[in-house]
Amino acid sequence: TGYYTFAGAQQMEVLLFVNKGYDNISDDDMLPAKGVLDNTFNKCSRLKYLGCIDCAEVNSFVNTFVDCSSLLEVRLSRLKVSVSFESSSNISKTSVLYIIQNAVPSYAISMTLNPIAYARLVNDADVVAALKAQPLISLVSA
Repeated sequence: TGYYTFAGAQQMEVLLFVNKGYDNISDDDMLPAKGVLDNTFNKCSRLKYLGCIDCAEVNSFVNTFVDCSSLLEVRLSRLKVSVSFESSSNISKTSVLYIIQNAVPSYAISMTLNPIAYARLVNDADVVAALKAQPLISLVSA
């Protein structure tokens, strides 16, 4: 459970989870998360890069990324519940694709994007193809 773990850490810009040493960081370096991640990164306004979180056992992302206005890169692996990046207008296409392609939903879930990010990504050919391959995931504009 990461409930409020980093909430309000306004100086934090990068958070990586390293298993193999800093000279060999990869998406294999995942933090296994469990339960509720509500508000975990709430008001981390300078957070730009968030390393990979294994979400296979996460059942809630309520307000997790509220006011994460600088967020560019985030990796959520095995996502199975809805998540929102309503404050992250510059979230990368790579991040959105990673989340979609690595999700394991058993029922319909949504990824809410900031209106600027949504407008930039909703008709992108790669995003459309990824969503087609994952019919239980939809993009929604905040």
